[in-house]
Amino acid sequence: MLTGEESYREFRRNEIARTRAEARSHDGEAEVEESERRVRAMPKDEWAAVGREGEAVNTDLAALMGHDPTDSAVGDTPNTPSSSNRRCG
Repeated sequence: MLTGEESYREFRRNEIARTRAEARSHDGEAEVEESERRVRAMPKDEWAAVGREGEAVNTDLAALMGHDPTDSAVGDTPNTPSSSNRRCG
């Protein structure tokens, strides 16, 4: 199980507060609380896998910088957020 600090370890404290406030205003208090509860309940190895997937998305998106969005390479990239292997939804 993750602690709150572990689930937000990549963020600075001011970023955490800003991100939580933005999420609450966009999605509502109950949705954010449930999301944070699910994250805290994740085993550490699963959270690490989520982090690795995020890094893969970032790497793939960085490689696509400068491509036209209609370029087939953009749509065929497996780790982009619009691909079918998204974990969240």
